[in-house]
Amino acid sequence: MAVIEYGSYLWLGANAIPKELQVGFLSYLEYFINEDNNTLRDNLRNTLSVKNFPSRSDDNIIEGILACSPKELEKKRNNENYYICNAICLLNVINRIFNNDLFHILKNANTPTIALHNYEHILKWMLIDAEELQNLYRNNLKKDFQYASSFDARYIHYVSVHQVLRQSLFGQVSCDSFADMEISASIAIIRQLVELRIRRAFGVLSYVDESNGNLLPLDLSIVFECIKKYEKNIEFPLKLENIERIYKWANMYVHSGKTELSWIPYYIENKLRELSFGQQLNDGWNVNNGIVVSDKIIQDIHAELLKDKPKLKIFSCLPECARK
Repeated sequence: MAVIEYGSYLWLGANAIPKELQVGFLSYLEYFINEDNNTLRDNLRNTLSVKNFPSRSDDNIIEGILACSPKELEKKRNNENYYICNAICLLNVINRIFNNDLFHILKNANTPTIALHNYEHILKWMLIDAEELQNLYRNNLKKDFQYASSFDARYIHYVSVHQVLRQSLFGQVSCDSFADMEISASIAIIRQLVELRIRRAFGVLSYVDESNGNLLPLDLSIVFECIKKYEKNIEFPLKLENIERIYKWANMYVHSGKTELSWIPYYIENKLRELSFGQQLNDGWNVNNGIVVSDKIIQDIHAELLKDKPKLKIFSCLPECARK
């Protein structure tokens, strides 16, 4: 087996190589945790020319790393803040997922092999993308193309999307699906999650044409614009503009099929948990209290959405939110 060092992650999962280069995931994970991410952190700090990473709130990070359009992404990549926020985000995600608790679970003989496969895939791609982030920084800000980034050439192939579909239907381990993961495919689920959460919180699913009973689309962008007018009277776990930013970012990736830096979906999933599952109060959990609003504000939002639309009504559901 190889002597393990930081760059050994490149050989994870590679079997058709000499034994002296082969690296076992548990051995690498133990090394990585014991090293406390020092090499990764130092590499990022040296590349970005920062002695210590500045403090950034969750909202700051979301605003810093998520673009809503290709033009905005290009603009962000020409600003140092994009790289600093991504570095902080990456370290946050890795420290949260890859820790001693996980290592002790994975090294247990009863742990399914598929669990090791999954975490190996996640860690390997995060470290690969850490190099891509540094290459993007050098290319865009330093005009140094010694190591040109190939990140923008990566797309999710429709075959991979179909494999994800099969995993959704049959499970990751079955006779009808493959075990390999496609991390960026999760962005489509993030998009649907945000849309369903916002629509159901305020009970606005679509329009109905009263003349014929047909359902008509109610674009979520219209719903967001309407909610913004009453934002001061509504409680969200994140800034409303950042919930909308997550939705628009996800839209861009869903429609283009591009991949994203692999730590970003994990970060966003974690930050959406309170929106989805609510927060724990003295009497237990309430999945609706991720959004808190009064009945009057909900009625005002419905009225606003129907303004100047006399032939339409709201196709609604019981609002899934906590009431003030």
